[in-house]
Formats: sequence, C-alpha cells, structure tokens
Amino acid sequence: MKGERLTHPSGRRSVHYKRACLVAILLFAGIPLKATAQVSYSVIDLGALDIGGYPVSAVVANDINDAGIVVGFSSVATPAGDEVAHAFRWQSNKMSDLGTLGGSSSTAYALNRRGEIVGSSLLAGDTQSSAVLWSRGRPSEIGGDAGNDINSISQIAGAVFVNVDIHAALWSGGQIIDLGTLGGDFSNGAAINDSGQVVGVSSKLVAGGGYINRGFTWANGSMTEIGPFGGDGPSSANDINNAGVIVGGASTSSNGFHALRRVGQDMTDLGTLGGDFSTALSINALGDIVGISLTAAGEIHPFVWSNGTMEDLTALVPPVSGWQLREAHAINRKGQIVGTGFRNGQQRAFLLTPNP
Repeated sequence: MKGERLTHPSGRRSVHYKRACLVAILLFAGIPLKATAQVSYSVIDLGALDIGGYPVSAVVANDINDAGIVVGFSSVATPAGDEVAHAFRWQSNKMSDLGTLGGSSSTAYALNRRGEIVGSSLLAGDTQSSAVLWSRGRPSEIGGDAGNDINSISQIAGAVFVNVDIHAALWSGGQIIDLGTLGGDFSNGAAINDSGQVVGVSSKLVAGGGYINRGFTWANGSMTEIGPFGGDGPSSANDINNAGVIVGGASTSSNGFHALRRVGQDMTDLGTLGGDFSTALSINALGDIVGISLTAAGEIHPFVWSNGTMEDLTALVPPVSGWQLREAHAINRKGQIVGTGFRNGQQRAFLLTPNP
C-alpha cells in the first residue's frame, strides 16, 4: 500500500524494486502532457542522522502513513570510502535512528497505520542481510532478505532467498509464504494491501532463453502477469491500494516505458512529463499517484497524478525553496508526499504538504 536506489546502502544489490526499480531501463520516447497546476505545496527538509560524526552523503524518504510519520534511510561516507546507512523514523520534526540487526547498515522501506515499520538490515559481520520489523522502536529479525511493505493487519510483502534464487514472499500468521515466480529465477513483492493482495516484479523466460521482468499481482495463491502496453518489453507493479488499484510502469509499442494504472483488467497509460520514460511508485486511498518521469529536457522529475492529469512537482513548490526535487516515493491520504532531491548540493529527503 504504499518505492530508492537500486543498491542497498551497504553497496550490495537490493531486491527492493518498489522505488524507481526501472529507472535503469532504457529511456524511451513519450507523450507530452498538458500540466495545469491546481495545488501548490510547502516543502521541508527532514534532516539527517548523526552516524559516527561522518559527513552525510544522502537522505531518502521511502514512505509516509496517514499520521504523517515518515521512514527511510540516512547515509554517511566513512574515511575508508564505505557508505553506512541507518533506517530512520521521522515525526513532528524529529528524526530517530532505528538502528540495525547488528550490522553496519539498515533501511526502512514502509510502515502501516499502526506505526509498524519494515525494511532490511545487515547482520553482524555485514556478510548477510535479513528482513526486519521494527515494532515499538525495537528491531526484530524476521528472515528473508527484505520486507518491502506492511499492511494494517501486519502482513508483510518482500523477498526471500530460495537456494540461489530470490522469490517474492508474504509474511502472514507467523509463516513465510513463497509466492513463486512467472517462470524465471527472480521475483520480489513490492507492496501489499489490506486484503492480502501482493504486487511486484518477476523475471519470465522468453523465446531464445533470455529473461524479462514483468509486473505481477498475487492473490489467493495465484500469480498473474501484468504485461506491457505493447510489444514484448518489461513492466512493473509497484503499489496497490485497498480498492485494488495497481500502479507501476510498462513498455509501449514505440519502445517507450510509461507509468500505468490498472483497475481490474483495464490498464491506463498515464503518460510522461514530456520525455520518454515514467513510472508510478505509490497510490493513496483516494487514487492519487506519485512517481518519476523524464522531462523533454531529459531530466528526472517527480510527478503527481490526480483526476486524469499528471503534474510536475518541481513546478508546484516555491521557486525560492532551494530544492531540486528528483523522486516522489509515497503519498498519503492527506496528499502529503515524500521523496528525495537536492538542496544546497546535498541529497536530502523532503516532505511536501498541500497548501490550503
């Protein structure tokens, strides 16, 4: 219900495909959109954690619940050239360090309305990672590799290791359920709603022996593929709300990749901000959507989509704010948006709040 970089803060490849998992896909030709700014936003910097007194290298906000609590990670660069990150929880202008499971780094990916937080952490020795659940401020190792989302009844979507493969998984009722794949050797559960429906991405074997990533939806033991708009390119499913509306991205017949909205079997192309790539990362209870898109100038900008219109969030904040917004990762019912961008040359996490 509620996706960050493709690399874990420790430097290892992450299986978390909720946040901009397809930014690395080839950038394609898109559809210019008319944007009519109807809402403006105030913007604040969420701050950063003090980790060993080292200089801050990046702060990323991954999720926000309807109470306005934000989670993500804050990272530093050590003198040895390593990047160390700690998961954070932010509320009422205070950022708290959630700690790790004994290793050097952790990341918080999502939280539910009860304030339970899921993510991933390195274990002692930094050679292995585990999904982690923070409840009442305390981390618990729950197995698997990453917990990517958690619903209001504490079911978790994420990924587990199956021999040398990685599979999407559901934590429910004290069990970890392997959701399988679309035929390939990889899948990842990106989001889950209160009905227990899971969406994500899975590899699929194609003609010639290669693999391609496709979005999926999983319910009642069955995984269903979400195909492209056209052609035989990739797709992704990044979020699902309690109404069962799915958002993500899909390739087009003109070799583009566009943000998608899927209701039942009907899939809508949300277009782009003028470039040739976009992907939707989060949808709230009201159907408002945020994500990222290439502009006509070839820059990555965050967008908000509401009532059939995609708008560039960089045009909806005060021009004197000093921010260069880059990615919108999540939106709550109140329309508050979190993500990451640059301020004074540093990568920081932002919170946008609609102006009255």
